[in-house]
Amino acid sequence: MLLFPLFDSKVFTTLVLLIITIGAIGGFFIGTYAKFRSKFNSTYGLYGFLYAFLVLQVMFTGGSAALLVQILGRSDLRWLAFGSSFFCLVLTLFGGMHREAKALYLFDKTKPEYWKDALKQHFEFERQIVKPSLTSQMRDIKDGGTQTSYIWIAAGASVNIPLLFEIYGGGKNNAIYLVLIILLGTFTYINIKNLGPGLLRLIVLRRLEKSLGYRLINADLEQIQALRRSFFLSRWLMKDYVKP
Repeated sequence: MLLFPLFDSKVFTTLVLLIITIGAIGGFFIGTYAKFRSKFNSTYGLYGFLYAFLVLQVMFTGGSAALLVQILGRSDLRWLAFGSSFFCLVLTLFGGMHREAKALYLFDKTKPEYWKDALKQHFEFERQIVKPSLTSQMRDIKDGGTQTSYIWIAAGASVNIPLLFEIYGGGKNNAIYLVLIILLGTFTYINIKNLGPGLLRLIVLRRLEKSLGYRLINADLEQIQALRRSFFLSRWLMKDYVKP
C-alpha cells in the first residue's frame, strides 16, 4: 500500500484488493513460520535485515516521497522522488557496510584474521553457537570508519538536492518537503550505524560458517523454544528442536 502513490488511480482501484490479499496471506505464513519454526540463524538474519530495508525503508520512504510531491501538486515527479530516496538509502546501506568492513580490516591483506579476533566474543565454538549481540552491539570494535561516516551521510543527503530544486518554488506548502528530509536523515543514520554494519557482520558470519563446515546455532534458541511452548497451537505448529 505504501507504493500506491506511485501509480495512477485506475491502477490503484484495479490492484489494491489483490495486492493487499496476497500481502496479508504471505505475511501470515511468514509470521507463523517465524513464531513457531524459525531457528533465527544467519539465513534468517540476512532475510530479516533485507526485509527491514526493503519494507521499512525503501517502500515506506519511497511511497512517502511520492505522496509528498503529489501533495505539492507535482505528481510528475513521483518516480524521481522515489528514485532519489531509493538511491540515497542504498548508498548509505553500502556506506555502513563499507564502514564496518574497514573496522574489521576485511580489505587489509596484512590482517586476514583480524575480523575473527574482533568478533570472537560473539561466538562459542565449543557449543557451536553465535550470540545475537553479533548484530546488536557495534561499539565493541575499534571503529576504523568514523572519519568517513559524515561523508556517507552527506552523500546520501545530497542525492535529493535535484528534487529540492525541482519542487521548491517559494510556496510555503513546500515546507512539507522537510518531512522527507527528516525521514531520509533518520534512515541514513540507521544504515550507517546499525543496519549496514549488521548486514556486513551477517555476511561475515556466513563466510565463517562455510569455513567451519556447519551452521552456528542462535545462543537464545533454547529460551525461544521454551517461550514457543507456551503459545497457542504450538503442539501442532512448533518444531521442538533437540539440544545437540
